[in-house]
Amino acid sequence: MHLNKLFNTKQPFYILGSSMLLLYAMMVLIPLIGLLLNCPIGYWHSIKCLVLFGIGNATYLSKIHAVPFKQSIVFSVTSVVCLGLCFVFASFYHETCFDAIWYHHDAVYLLAQGWNPYYSSLLPEQTAYCHYYLNHFPIGHWAFGAVVYQFSHHIEWAKGIALFSTLFTAFILSGGLLQQLFKLHKILVVVIGILIALNPLALLNLTTFYVDGILANVLSLAILYWLVVCKEPYIKYWFPAFILTALLAYLKLTGTAFSILLLGCTFVYLSLTQINQRLIWFIRFGVFVVLVYFVIGFHPFVSNYIHKGHPFFPAVSNTEINFFAESNYPQNFIGKNRIQKFGMALFSKPGWWRTPASTSYKKPFEIISDSCYANGFPDIGAMGTLFPELFCLSIVLFLLAIYKTKERSMRWKWLLGVGLFWGSFFINQEAWIMRYIPHIWLLCILMLVYTWQIVQLRVLVGILVIALFVNGILLLRENLMGQSKQTAALNRNLQQFRYHEDLYAIDFGWAKSFKNRLGEQGIDTSKLIWISPTDTPYYTIPGSLGGKFKLKEALQQQ
Repeated sequence: MHLNKLFNTKQPFYILGSSMLLLYAMMVLIPLIGLLLNCPIGYWHSIKCLVLFGIGNATYLSKIHAVPFKQSIVFSVTSVVCLGLCFVFASFYHETCFDAIWYHHDAVYLLAQGWNPYYSSLLPEQTAYCHYYLNHFPIGHWAFGAVVYQFSHHIEWAKGIALFSTLFTAFILSGGLLQQLFKLHKILVVVIGILIALNPLALLNLTTFYVDGILANVLSLAILYWLVVCKEPYIKYWFPAFILTALLAYLKLTGTAFSILLLGCTFVYLSLTQINQRLIWFIRFGVFVVLVYFVIGFHPFVSNYIHKGHPFFPAVSNTEINFFAESNYPQNFIGKNRIQKFGMALFSKPGWWRTPASTSYKKPFEIISDSCYANGFPDIGAMGTLFPELFCLSIVLFLLAIYKTKERSMRWKWLLGVGLFWGSFFINQEAWIMRYIPHIWLLCILMLVYTWQIVQLRVLVGILVIALFVNGILLLRENLMGQSKQTAALNRNLQQFRYHEDLYAIDFGWAKSFKNRLGEQGIDTSKLIWISPTDTPYYTIPGSLGGKFKLKEALQQQ
């Protein structure tokens, strides 16, 4: 009631979540358009993003949601404050995850230093051995990071977008979107909306600049928005659906593939059902595709095709979407097909299983509590230690609900929808790595939503929903404990080095981005010294890639 009075709207959380989504989209799309126009990302980008967000949000809320101008200002300011608080949360943790330190941060620093991927390609010596990725991957996540870094001069802040995306996903789903799809009790809508937003990949992403958690949230929202559009094709739904689809395209190549699949499925459905509006939908989708994939998306989609023969390079070789080299497979996965690998991974203990190691299987409902969740996104088991059992039980309950459903048309619609989900998993032969199929979490929950209509099964559905929350809590606990320990260890080293560079020989390792981070923490990087791996003994710097240090006196004695 108080929020209704404050925001003067019947759906304050939905409107706030929509505003937060628009703010994020502005901070991704505006720098991309600027780069396309050959304008490097600078300090002024953050100011421009905020100004255009204020204007755009006021227009969007007034025209589409009939929110008065003064109230739109409240929503805009609240969105910016939420983003700032997420930056504060992110600043408490140092980046310790491998790919983020290696090439994600490298891309952010290079963009902030003037690199423009639309007009130039990086040479190997300009990067930390990652030019292959930087020259050919979508750059939306990196462009956002560069905007935040140019404003704050602290790259750690940019990690806050993971928590921010989780918040606006929960607000949008619980605040109104789910109610448009499923006629459920308001309390249940809130519970389901929060549960979808707490995708385990999003929880693992809270303390790192990885993109998988943000992609998981954006993909869940995009799927649900397009479902609402198929049901009620109004601008207040298809406009955010297009925004989310554009974000998907620029986050990661898996997101690009999902964005194309979503557009294709939705366009076919609308063309068949909205016969009188067929031409209008064709124009909308056509303009969107041209702008997103050919104009703003000239890099990397068109440029990849021109230079490498495929818009999905380097993820696609021939006709296979193949993100993972077979040399990195677990030993027992080699030679298996995609279905077999998926099943084997689903029931394996979580962790990083690589050749020549072989996975080992977990006991039913065995809670695996080890360090794998403290170090990023494990290749196997990224959805949590209890997810395999809960996912299988949700399938069983869903099939029981299908059997008991009397309305035949509803039954076939749900079977078709679930079938499309499964098909979207196995387009990628590496579906056993579940951060490549983040919407498996959404599928699990949607099957439980359908099962809820069968009164006799509601108690079981409630138990599984609670268990899914428990699964997330266990995973988040391991992650935050591990990240806190690693952050504390790095902080001790930084305190040891700061103002004492003359006492220590400090080697930042092979990730160039870590040198920048040392500078941000007050370390005089002009005094860094390379230490040969043979100059033992030395101490490893946590949160680095090969960073090490020792007393200069000990180095000189050698």
